[in-house]
Amino acid sequence: MLTASKSLFVLFTVLAVSTVHSEESGSVAKAKERADEEFRIGMEVLRGMYRKRMAELISNATRVEVLLLDFSMGEEKRSKPALQVFEIKPYSKDTPILDSHFCTTKEREELIPVLSQAIGGQPHIGGTGCHFPIHGIRVWVGSEIAFETSICWYCHNFMMDYGRGAGWENHTDGFRDLKPILMRLMPIPEDEIARFKKGHDAGPDGH
Repeated sequence: MLTASKSLFVLFTVLAVSTVHSEESGSVAKAKERADEEFRIGMEVLRGMYRKRMAELISNATRVEVLLLDFSMGEEKRSKPALQVFEIKPYSKDTPILDSHFCTTKEREELIPVLSQAIGGQPHIGGTGCHFPIHGIRVWVGSEIAFETSICWYCHNFMMDYGRGAGWENHTDGFRDLKPILMRLMPIPEDEIARFKKGHDAGPDGH
């Protein structure tokens, strides 16, 4: 696992080597291509550093709320009113919160180390750009919300807000351990599974 200083060292080494190669090539197109690659690599390193810092913050949680979200983001009419709404920042939309559970001390102590590892890990390569939020998590440190995310088990990704822009990150290995805990704390109702399967080839749990 790379520390922040080691990550920066790797980044600067890659940039230096790329710069030398681009100068030797003498090609404008190749120089731009390398510049794009350097930017991509740099952003990946910085995003990884940010997630690790957030994982450290999550480990200090004093309160955790697990949410059941409306995967249709309010587009399908429901007879039961929403408790509140949860912001899906990359879509600039609010989705209804269908149910909420505040973790007991014992549940929080089980959940937080797993969540921290999942957020701080390395996202898998590939995946899809869609997101059907079914589980949400809010983490407080003291009286402030320190972290929140929505999770899509169907698309295998989660929402990550980097402070200056939010998007989707693919699941890390840690989500394999996180999933059964969330399913136990906030089971997905049968009617929600059936509703999801009407328009998809699997359920909102990915099966």
